[in-house]
Amino acid sequence: SSSSSSSSSSSSSSSCSSCSSCSSSSPLSPLSSSSSSSSSSSSISASLPISALPDGTLHLTPLGQHLARLPIDVRLGKMLILGATMGCLDPVLTIAAALSGRSPFTTRLHEQHETTRAKLRFAGGSRSDHVAYLNAYREWIRSGRSASFATRNYLSLSALRNIDSMRNQFLCILSEVRLVTHHRSANAFSQSQPAQHPLHNVNALNHGLLLAVISSVYPSTLAAVTHHSSRCSFRLRDGRSVSVHPNSVNAKQVSFLSRWVVFEELVRSVGGVYLNTTSMVTPAGILLFGSGRIDTVLENDEEELVTVNEWIKFQSPLIIVELIKEFRFELNLMLTRRVENPHCEISAAERELLRAVSDVFLVEEGDLQERLRLEMVDQKRLRKERMDQNQARRIAPHRPRKERISK
Repeated sequence: SSSSSSSSSSSSSSSCSSCSSCSSSSPLSPLSSSSSSSSSSSSISASLPISALPDGTLHLTPLGQHLARLPIDVRLGKMLILGATMGCLDPVLTIAAALSGRSPFTTRLHEQHETTRAKLRFAGGSRSDHVAYLNAYREWIRSGRSASFATRNYLSLSALRNIDSMRNQFLCILSEVRLVTHHRSANAFSQSQPAQHPLHNVNALNHGLLLAVISSVYPSTLAAVTHHSSRCSFRLRDGRSVSVHPNSVNAKQVSFLSRWVVFEELVRSVGGVYLNTTSMVTPAGILLFGSGRIDTVLENDEEELVTVNEWIKFQSPLIIVELIKEFRFELNLMLTRRVENPHCEISAAERELLRAVSDVFLVEEGDLQERLRLEMVDQKRLRKERMDQNQARRIAPHRPRKERISK
């Protein structure tokens, strides 16, 4: 689907009332309206983004109750809970641990160029700092936690060991609040074959789903990408133009297969405001996991305009819009049941829903990979044409200049 952004909501958009999952108080948000004590409200409002707080008094949803018991940052707690529920706990443990401390990559100025190349190698074609962190840690584990591997790949050994330790701490926390069925050391999850775990890691190799879980944790930190002839520009919801931090794998990207990137924070530095720790996110991730309200308006008999949080817009056929609504509704029901009763056996219907969600992102990733392949083919063709033109100029017969005839 084609997408566009707008600074303000369209007055003609109508709210999606047929699907309860489109409301801002879905299980993906930690809070919903109800009565609660003023002391509880003040402590919660201090730790959650203001966009997640509805008007009036507050009531903790099941997800909010678990978050309140976790002695960690609310965003990391939500990421861990969704990772366990959606079957990608192992990579989420690694990314949450990396975000809670220093970057696993070295920050020495004289090695900045080599470090950037190492990041791009670990990120592959994902256009994601989070995936770069994940793959760097996995490769270090496969090397036997080798110090020489870390040195060769411009990785900080102390930061990698800290990620190792934080993974175990996070898993212990999830076990204490009974969100992980059987407590095991985080290192017991196989890094080379993470999908072997029966429930928590069935989708551990699905990067599209993983980035969707991450983007749901940062609902207000999305930036719109605009392509130009030889560069990309980034714009926030309030219309401000920003740049990607030079340390990100997306700092020099000239093309994105999706028009949206999620970032961890804004950093003010010399030269302006920068997006720090960025990842490209796809429309499926925003539509299925994005917190906030979804509005729809019928543009013609065959297409409908879908607006997320009043500024992220997608144009899609009617049948796709209806499927998204149903998907989101069933997904929120499943998340509520799994968070309320984490020890209950997963039902056949929930297993099918998880498989369907995984398939959505696998199909979308396959489509993006095909587009990336075609883009690379076009780039190779253009480079070959330029080389042929330069070669033709070099071997062209020399034309002698006309002799000047003096009077």
